[in-house]
Amino acid sequence: MVRDQATGLQRRQANDTRDFTLHQFNPVSANCRRQFVQIGVVVCLFVMPIVTGCARAVWYVAPEFGEAKAKKDNIPILYYFKAWDSTQHRNMLRNVLHDPRVDKELRQTINIELEYGFFDEQTERFKVRKPQICVFAAPDGSRLTPNYSVNPVPTPEAFLQWLKEAKGQAPAATTPAANPEAAAPAESTPPKVAPTPMH
Repeated sequence: MVRDQATGLQRRQANDTRDFTLHQFNPVSANCRRQFVQIGVVVCLFVMPIVTGCARAVWYVAPEFGEAKAKKDNIPILYYFKAWDSTQHRNMLRNVLHDPRVDKELRQTINIELEYGFFDEQTERFKVRKPQICVFAAPDGSRLTPNYSVNPVPTPEAFLQWLKEAKGQAPAATTPAANPEAAAPAESTPPKVAPTPMH
């Protein structure tokens, strides 16, 4: 009886070992699966937004980088001073900034997202005294609009109207002329003077 139990136990262990051997992790297939996952991530992040036209506006969290790009490309700046853990910020993000109409307008500006209380230079420049404030600025970082409070959270239509009006105050973007010679100022020529008759 004891020997039969031992034999049965050995048989079960052998079966368990065989099952594990048959189903153990295959390194080759794991590499293939990993590559498929990586390709899928690339498609989702880069290809699909281009194909579907649903790429969202870019937000910079490093103000010095965004300001340098705005100055270089002559694009106005939207500063958004937020409190990341607040309900107002979450609602602003979900209901307003991700609205397709607002997002479309934001693709034409340099958008800088600042955590209130951590960026003294911009906070003092625009006299921001509380979070959930938006400021629209020229490409050089100078203010174009008064501080716009988004607490309570505005409707997408109200924010879009403010954004369009603010963009209307931005200086027109300068584009290089197609013909440099045509853009160059003409040389000044002395005015023609009629000859004075001799007496």
